[in-house]
Formats: sequence, structure tokens, C-alpha cells
Amino acid sequence: MKLASFASAILLVLSVSQVANAQVLFRSNMESDAAFGQNNLIRSSSTADPLNNGATFGLDYSASPYFIPEAPNTQPGDAPTTGLMLEANANYSPNFDFGAANAISVYPLGQSFSGNFSFQFDLWMNTVGPFPAGGGGSTEYAGGFIGYDPNNDNDNDVGTDPVALDGAGLLVSGEGGGSRDWQMYGDDEQQWYTTHNFPLTLTGDLNGDRKVDLGDYTLWRDNLGTVVETAGTGFDLDSSGVVDAGDYDIWKENFGNTQVNDLYYEELSTDNADTNTYLEEIFPGVSPPAGQTNLFPDKQTGTTKDGTLAFRWVTFEFTVDTDAGTALVEVTDADTGVTAQIGTFTYDNTYVNQDSITEKIVTDFSGNVALTYMDPFNSIAETVGPNGSLVYYSFGLFDNMVVTQLSGGLASANVPEPASVLVLGGFSLLGLAVVRKARQAKS
Repeated sequence: MKLASFASAILLVLSVSQVANAQVLFRSNMESDAAFGQNNLIRSSSTADPLNNGATFGLDYSASPYFIPEAPNTQPGDAPTTGLMLEANANYSPNFDFGAANAISVYPLGQSFSGNFSFQFDLWMNTVGPFPAGGGGSTEYAGGFIGYDPNNDNDNDVGTDPVALDGAGLLVSGEGGGSRDWQMYGDDEQQWYTTHNFPLTLTGDLNGDRKVDLGDYTLWRDNLGTVVETAGTGFDLDSSGVVDAGDYDIWKENFGNTQVNDLYYEELSTDNADTNTYLEEIFPGVSPPAGQTNLFPDKQTGTTKDGTLAFRWVTFEFTVDTDAGTALVEVTDADTGVTAQIGTFTYDNTYVNQDSITEKIVTDFSGNVALTYMDPFNSIAETVGPNGSLVYYSFGLFDNMVVTQLSGGLASANVPEPASVLVLGGFSLLGLAVVRKARQAKS
């Protein structure tokens, strides 16, 4: 989609000021790669073909073979069904028969945001079936980052090039095939849900609902006198080998205690899509677009798992206050308008090591923003079609990216010099493998 004119682009930039009312600081509709820059890098030591990460700007996603409906936040004057497609480990090279852990990030050139602002974009995740299991190599992730430094080199990266994962972010799998499908990040360190539970073990919580209450008493009462196979397991809290009065005493001592998560939203019981009632109710399983099913009825068929994002438009929003040191992350289903709170970053709750809570990352929410697509596995998603034709259905589709100053707060953004106004809305591309040259969609 295009900005109405070069003049309106100038006005958009010059209108950035610190006022109380909501105001657009930056907007892009991902239609054209004109004046866009690229920054290629290698994060992995793998020799995987560098042509298999990439971006396609101005993709008409309504056309065959995609058949994807219009994004929810398209503005008047925008081309209604064009956006940016990001791919990782895409099997486009004839010599590409293995994968590596890859990611690609897209960020606006010369931008930096601070204060009280929101970062929002529309996302459609496409993947290869059949469902609910998904096809070979179908588990990939998409999302975004705030506080993104395009020049940073995180410690876990091979070499000294900038990285795709930096700042504070959320990445979500499309078809729920991961052990952790909703992943919050501090730089390139995934923040495991379990690592952020306090206390890590809640004594007396017999039903696993993260609180010691009458529900646990009922389980103790109903199992009173039961001999356990292994002492200290099940409802045997005192490791006596039998459910008895000693276990009641331990439950009573801990009655009223709760387990809290200092990062993920309290209604989330896990960062996995499976058995996560809160997410399952907001994002029920859906089927691929009918056009995809008609083309490939043996692959693009079935229904995705509840709690997953594939084959639906959603809107990601980061609500940031850099002065308070908080960033709320939410995802809204475009069809129902229902919003899922995923978690809140603070300056104190992201950790360097996902297995340890002793060493913290200093994550600054001020800086740039990024759109990200990642394949964390050493695999490639299969293509579909007769005779090995390369129809690749695993990708993230991004549209309608906007950064907005929030009402009642101050926010600031870099204002480009006149010579750089021509690249307003331009982006640079980062990947965890060498990023192939952006493929401009042809009309």
C-alpha cells in the first residue's frame, strides 16, 4: 500500500511533535520496496544457501495461490490487499536440501521512539498442512520487537554482524507445533513461562491451578488413605508413601498461597497453545483459505489447533512507556475483535539465561521497532504441488505498521533531515542467515 503522495509523507514526518493527543509518529503500508535499504548477515555457522531467507514487498496476497482476505487496518487510499511477506528457510534454491536456524527482521531506517507510544501491525501467518498436525517443517514464528537496535551484536551470535532478535519482543508459532508457541523475548533470549513463575514450586497446589485453595483440599480428601507408588509424588506431600493427615497439615500451612508470573499475563497457564484455555477461547481453530484448499486438497485441509494464529488476521500491539519502564503486549483477533493480553515487559523481568533467573538483561524499550519472522529449527518447510512445484505456504504476512503517540503522554521520534525524507517508510532487512535480495511482487 502507498502513502497518498510524497507531499503527504513530508507532512507525516513534520507532524511529529510532543502533544497530548494521539498522533501518528510513523506509518508504513509495506507496498513498495522503493528506497528501502537492506542489511545482510550470518548468525549461524551453517553453510545453508543464503538465498532462502527473504522479503517480498507489495505482495498481492489476495491472488492465487494465497487467496488471503484484506488486512483489518487498511487505510483509505491504500491498495487493499498488498503487504510484506517474510520467509525463513524457504526452499527456493535447487541446491538447498537442509536448513539452519534462521530469522529475518525488518525495521524502519533512521527511526527511534521513546516516551509513551504504541507499536501496532497486522499479521497473517500461513503454513503448510494438513492440519491440525501441520506438514513437514511447518512450525515457524512471527511477531515484532520494540527497543530494537539494528546495529547491536548479541553475545549468542556468530560473528559481529547485527542481529534479527533485539530488544523486547513476542514471536508466535502458526500451527502450534512448538513446545512453547507464544514466546516473549529479551534480545535473543526466549523468556520461558516456567522461568518467570514465583515461587517456582507451589507446595500444596495439588490441581495445578497456581493457588492453594479448597480445590486442593477436595483432592486430598478424595484420595485420603491412598498408597502412592513412589513416595513424594501425587498427593503425598510429606513423602510418607501414603496420602494422610500429614499431607493435610502441609496443605493447611500453605493455604492461600499463589504462584504468580512476573512476565506473562495471569490468565495464561502456559506459553504453549495446547491446553491453554485462555488462548484457545480467543483463537479457536480455523481452516486454510478455500482457494488454498481447492488448489491442494491433500495439504491445505483440516482445522488448526485452538490457541494458534495461522490463517487469521490478528493485530499485534505493544503499549510502551519508556519512562515507567513497561511494555504491555496484546494480540487482537480481527474477526471477533477480542484481545488477548500476553504479558508485560518491565526493566526488571527479562533474563540472560532462560534456565536461570539470576542474571538479567538490561533491555531498553527506547529505540527502533522491528517486524520479525523466524524458523528456529534446522529444517525446511515442505513445498506443495504436483511434480515438486515450488508453492511455498509457510510465511508471515505483515501489513499496516504504525507507531502512535498515546494520549496523555509524551513520545518522540527521530525526524529525518530533508535529504532523507525520500526514504520515509524505508526499511532494512536483517536475518539469522544471509538474507536474499528482496523479491518485489510483480503486478
